[in-house]
Amino acid sequence: MTDCDRLSQRMPAVARGTLRWTEEEEAHLAACADCGAEWNLTRTARALGREVEAGLDPSPIAELVVARLRAAPAADRVRRWRRVAWGGAALAAAASLALFLLPPGDRATPGDAPTPTFLIQLPELEELSAAELQNVLEAIEPAVQGTPIIEPGLGDLNVQELERVLGSLEG
Repeated sequence: MTDCDRLSQRMPAVARGTLRWTEEEEAHLAACADCGAEWNLTRTARALGREVEAGLDPSPIAELVVARLRAAPAADRVRRWRRVAWGGAALAAAASLALFLLPPGDRATPGDAPTPTFLIQLPELEELSAAELQNVLEAIEPAVQGTPIIEPGLGDLNVQELERVLGSLEG
């Protein structure tokens, strides 16, 4: 540790009066402009701190803090109620707009279920360009069009296959 670092760490204690400078340290403070400036700043700050400590009465500040803390829950309840009320009003406005702007045929009924979509994720295709993707699509379409669609049913299964299906459902 250099002399400057060591002196810098000791400055607050010396300013409080709990430590004293040695002759070597006083010589360094006189010779080093940076340490001298830091020591002057530390002494000035300590002097200002003493003036504030002498004239500071904490009781009015404490009373103000306690009063604000007591008033905070009531103000929070009012703010929370206003947020809920505005949120409900916004939700009601959005619902009424949807009822009036959507044609009757487009409105969903509670019994409507979303149409299932068939989605295959192929990460290998993500890096292909549009032209390459078009070539892949053209190669797949004829193969798909020529394949007959067979809808399997449980009646097409033999006894062993039915047992396997039931066993897989049981866990």
